[in-house]
Amino acid sequence: MNLVVRFFAINLIAFALTACGGGEGTGGITGGANNSNGSNPPNSSTDQNNTTNSQAVMAAYGNVKSDMTACFGCHAVGGIAGSTNLILDVNNDSFTLDALKNYSATFGRNTLLSKTVGQPFHAGGAVFSSRSSQAYLNLEQLLILLESSQQVGNPGSLAFTIESPAQTFRRASLYLTGTIPDRGQVLSLQNASDETLRNQILGLMNGEGFKNFLKNGANARLNSRHLITSSSGVTFYNKYYLPNADSAENRNTVRRDLAEEPLEIIANVVMNDRPYSEILTANYTMVSQYTDESYNTGLNLAAGEWREAQNRGQDVKTSATFFRDATGENRIMDFPHAGVLSTWAFLSKYPTTATNRNRARARWTMQHFLGFDIEKSATRAISISDVADEVNPTMNNPACTVCHQTMDPISGAFKFFHERVGYKASGTDSLDRRYRSQNPGVDWYQNMRPAGYGSSQVPAGADPLQWLAQRIVEDNRFAIGAVKFWWFAVFGEDVLDESAPRAQLDAQAVLINRLANNFRQNLNLKELLADMMMTNTFRANKKIDAAQDDNTLSVHMGARRLLTGYELKQKTESLTGLVWGRNRPNLEIAYKLLYGGADDVTIERRATDMSSMMYRVAERHAYNMGCAAVLLDFSVPRSQRRLFTEVENNTLNETAIRNQIVVLYERMLNRLVTINSVEVNQAYQLFLDLRQARINLGGSTRINEGVRCDNRQDGGSLNDPNFVLSPWRGMLIAMMTDPDYLYE
Repeated sequence: MNLVVRFFAINLIAFALTACGGGEGTGGITGGANNSNGSNPPNSSTDQNNTTNSQAVMAAYGNVKSDMTACFGCHAVGGIAGSTNLILDVNNDSFTLDALKNYSATFGRNTLLSKTVGQPFHAGGAVFSSRSSQAYLNLEQLLILLESSQQVGNPGSLAFTIESPAQTFRRASLYLTGTIPDRGQVLSLQNASDETLRNQILGLMNGEGFKNFLKNGANARLNSRHLITSSSGVTFYNKYYLPNADSAENRNTVRRDLAEEPLEIIANVVMNDRPYSEILTANYTMVSQYTDESYNTGLNLAAGEWREAQNRGQDVKTSATFFRDATGENRIMDFPHAGVLSTWAFLSKYPTTATNRNRARARWTMQHFLGFDIEKSATRAISISDVADEVNPTMNNPACTVCHQTMDPISGAFKFFHERVGYKASGTDSLDRRYRSQNPGVDWYQNMRPAGYGSSQVPAGADPLQWLAQRIVEDNRFAIGAVKFWWFAVFGEDVLDESAPRAQLDAQAVLINRLANNFRQNLNLKELLADMMMTNTFRANKKIDAAQDDNTLSVHMGARRLLTGYELKQKTESLTGLVWGRNRPNLEIAYKLLYGGADDVTIERRATDMSSMMYRVAERHAYNMGCAAVLLDFSVPRSQRRLFTEVENNTLNETAIRNQIVVLYERMLNRLVTINSVEVNQAYQLFLDLRQARINLGGSTRINEGVRCDNRQDGGSLNDPNFVLSPWRGMLIAMMTDPDYLYE
């Protein structure tokens, strides 16, 4: 019977909350089309944005016009390409811009861009030197701006309400620090200005919680923690470094610390307000107690400590010693650090082979740090005859060179790192054994492009990977790559692809470029994260017109996203003081994958939408925590409580109970309601119904009668003589399974 009562509690309040707008992005006090302080949120003025967009279009066109001389010569009335679908006029800017916009809309932006670098079937050949050339990037920016200007009403105009500054700050705090701020602090920001809100968000970016956000966010892209769950990445570690752990427990610690190494580099750069470019250009790595020993740094670190260091621990390998474990007799003293790129976790995540030749490493380097997916950058050949060459097609066949001319020089920059990850695995190079035996005296494949970046080659005497890292951070796309890299951590979804609704795709492209332009000024990631959290894309709450087609909105998700298992654990701990699983948090360990988590090996991206299995985990989490949270809170004086600040364990006064329900709505669900609102009326009636149902059962007056009370800590009495604790337990369980609790 108790089980029936508990299900009744959840179902009834879930219905009540949903009916009043308790689902994602609905209901509650939401702010308005304008911020509560009367100031306009970013992009709220259509006229202003249209003017700004026009100015941006003309500026972008001015940057690329002189580089399009060949285009104007052929694609003109009477020109060689005068009968094609693209006609330009060098003397009529408006005509030319319309022509570019129409062509891009009809045939696709990538089609036009591909032709500029000599895509097959472009009779004019390559107009720009490469996809990384400034001219190419300028034209790409122009086309993005032209596409965004096609939307009537500008994609930045508001067709939705914006959540209040208090709600934004609370969500930002949960993401960035893993904690729900004090109630008084949250409510004090209800009418804050944009400047105040942004400064408050920046103030959150310190401490261990923020470091965890940085590392978790970076791992969501790099999947560095694959080493923890897969042995493939550490199989050859002892071939290069002296074993420094005798027990299985310590060996697992080494694996964990190798996985954390690139994430610690990123966190170290950001936490110390260094230029974000240092994540690639850092001439050091981060070491722990165990990797410190492997890398022969001499630092002798304590457990849990991380510090900057140079790697001087790898054995010098020769053909005779290649398959032996490290001896420590001869060590490489000039290991070329290139930030994240030279870490064991990054290199082992993207292994190479005798035929791949570092191309996977090149592809993911471009995608992670330039925001450029080379696999989507050109049209694939559709005929087998197009790729039937037998004589080095990656160098000679246009269907292949369109990508390989960009990718292969970057592959060459990784040439000294072996498929088994070690540096100069054969003493002077890392070539595969067969090729080396047939081509003595070389350090890279002679039938590939030399190491470089774009049309530039690595100069003599320079380390190729360090040189590459410097070229990447000097590329205009590095700032765009940073925005895309952190998009998932902030917004809880990947950057939209070409299949997304045009309004959202255009608005996102404009926003990414605006954020990137601001980021280029100082390369401070904290500033970028704050800018991202101040956007309409982050703060959009609900549609003003419920009948409006979602595809016409300029945001894809907006406020509230599904919390990760780690974030849900942190939220519950912050609100109740309890962790489900205590020393081994269930949402991070036992139920991690069932709650949509990633293992970074077979599952590389966590779930962003709730599944039925995930909801069952959320229910079990709520059942296990609801009772213990009530007991713990009522075991301390009211002034020290986290949730039940308006009532005692025998309070039956209606006004007090209603006030408590208001507090629970704000603390648990980030929704502001009033004491006589419909939601509170229904919740109060539920409280009465639950209490009466418990009384009708008769028997014991203990809160755990017939049910378990897991995670109960010392000090919480199980006695419930007035049948008050039981309905509060049901209320918490219902709220902890509400969409507004699981999505924040």
